[in-house]
Amino acid sequence: MLLGCAGLTACGDDDSGGDGGSGAAGGSAGEAAGGSGGSSNGGSAGTTSSGGSSNGGSAGSAAGSSGSAGQIGSGGTAGTGAGRGYYSTDRNEFFGAPRCGALDVDLCDDFEASALDTSTWTTRGTVTLDSTLAARGSQSAHFYADGNGFAYITENKTFPAANNTFWGRMFFYIDALPVTPDYAHFTLIEGTGTGDTSRVRVGGQYRKFGVGSDGGPTGDWTNIDKDPTQDSAKEVPEKEWVCIEWLYDGSKNETRFYWDGVEHPSLYTYPGVPHGGNSSAQYLLPQFDEVWVGWWMYQANPTPNHYDVWIDEVAIDGERIGCSL
Repeated sequence: MLLGCAGLTACGDDDSGGDGGSGAAGGSAGEAAGGSGGSSNGGSAGTTSSGGSSNGGSAGSAAGSSGSAGQIGSGGTAGTGAGRGYYSTDRNEFFGAPRCGALDVDLCDDFEASALDTSTWTTRGTVTLDSTLAARGSQSAHFYADGNGFAYITENKTFPAANNTFWGRMFFYIDALPVTPDYAHFTLIEGTGTGDTSRVRVGGQYRKFGVGSDGGPTGDWTNIDKDPTQDSAKEVPEKEWVCIEWLYDGSKNETRFYWDGVEHPSLYTYPGVPHGGNSSAQYLLPQFDEVWVGWWMYQANPTPNHYDVWIDEVAIDGERIGCSL
């Protein structure tokens, strides 16, 4: 049974619900099954103010009024007239009307349909489309899980990806993060494939964003965000939409993470990245053949005892998409 995790940490298994591994150096944080935890790194940086209302924006933004992100129904109509290659960090440009229809990417789902597109997505757990919350338009995908359960949707239509490399973008909202255990580890995005058996993850721990892996040669570990510094890094916002972008570059065995258009260098991974797993193995990526988005928290008997997550405008492409398109 896992009793503690910290720092560059190993804390969660898809199947077992949270048997630990070894933490990184940096101090003891309690004994974990499989090793002692290391120091807890900080949380995410980037802007976390509520977004949405604006008449226009920068770099050719289209005028239009908007409501605040996360309100019931539509977030408004604010946006930008800029095209690909424009990567805004202005949250006023993120929200509003649906934009998938005008976006030339491999996949984009705004979840505005009457039902989930089963020709694109395979569902595990409780996933519905509802109008309770929306980053754009009037609907989003709602993921509900009890305890250390899961709810997610998987797609493989965009694979194999050219050069085994793809970018993702989605808007994410959580009603409440785990409070106990304090080391609760969760996944929001997971890519898997053939060759290397690593599950390549974006998620978090200690209520902060993190990236890591499980199931492969490097073992079970999560590197926790410490941008701009370990002490000043922020927790994942509750009850607020945030834009998450990720790069999985299998040609270089690298991953990158962006929050509201800002890259977090502490979450950059590469073959020799320090982590709390098996340090004798290089962190190599699989030949990707699917990716899922949603929620999976691995520790049993958490507080709160259930989780509500909303995800909107999921986009996948071979090039970076950004948060304003």
